[in-house]
Amino acid sequence: MGAVEYLADRKRARARLGRVLVLGLGVSGKAAAEYCLGLLGDRVDALAVAAGAPNDDSLAWAEAARAAGAVVLFDHEDIEGAYDLCIASPGISQFSPFYASAEAASAEVISEVEFAWRESAAASRWVAVTGTNGKTTTTALATHLLRVAGLDAVAVGNIGDPCIKAVAAARAEVYVAEVEAGWDGDIVVFELGSNAVATEEQVCEMVDLVPSGKAVFLVNVRTPFPLQDINNELFEKVAGERDNVTLVDWYRYSKGHDDWFDGDGTHLKPSGCVKYMQMIEKALVNYYEREAAHREGADGAALLATTDAPLWKTRGSGEDAADE
Repeated sequence: MGAVEYLADRKRARARLGRVLVLGLGVSGKAAAEYCLGLLGDRVDALAVAAGAPNDDSLAWAEAARAAGAVVLFDHEDIEGAYDLCIASPGISQFSPFYASAEAASAEVISEVEFAWRESAAASRWVAVTGTNGKTTTTALATHLLRVAGLDAVAVGNIGDPCIKAVAAARAEVYVAEVEAGWDGDIVVFELGSNAVATEEQVCEMVDLVPSGKAVFLVNVRTPFPLQDINNELFEKVAGERDNVTLVDWYRYSKGHDDWFDGDGTHLKPSGCVKYMQMIEKALVNYYEREAAHREGADGAALLATTDAPLWKTRGSGEDAADE
């Protein structure tokens, strides 16, 4: 596809998605496929859906999708051809032959949640809730609290509409997504260190539990207690010793902003929570920009120096980021 261009009004949406494969035709897969059908002939060059086992509902859907220009295949686990993007449904195991075949045929494989985030409005905010028990309750509560705080929030994912369907409807400024237990993204974010002094053994053990190939964001702290400097120095040391670990510098990002804190120098006001979320988002966007630059042979270090992302060090690089 050559150099990647992105839509300025979206989080991380490519101007051209190219040849797209949707893996699975459950609720999320169908929503992703319908979204891409609407882009066929514009941002999407071709759309294929590997739909799994057929039933009356999926067969009727496939007939309409084929009439609109998509290729829909049932009972077809050996993916043929080449795709620029594969959107995988959450119920398909990353360790299955089906997934492995799609991965081999695709330049990139992402989840429907990731796809929705990329396509969402640049100004929108996301909260993802996962785990084993209590996800639905936590998602509903978080949505309620955000609404009480005056934000236009909507629950999506396992409750509410699929993420991409809600994004297509431009329904909210905050999406609270309940995602599957074991949901597996590209980046793991650790936020800790404001309650007690952490040991190097504890932090290293935690970071080393992250599977190989995934990036780790380690967020440092701001608090008026001595543990601040002890923990921040430790986090910087761990990030400096591991290529997959990036330090996200909340200490520097929040410098001079006492108005973000709730009087104790540690806990945040609602406005501070928004700033904290924005910092994490900037770090995520900058990470993906640098990864894209490295894949395309561009100067990732120069890219980091021209952004306001609060990164101290990013994967494969030892450069300092410019101050916020």
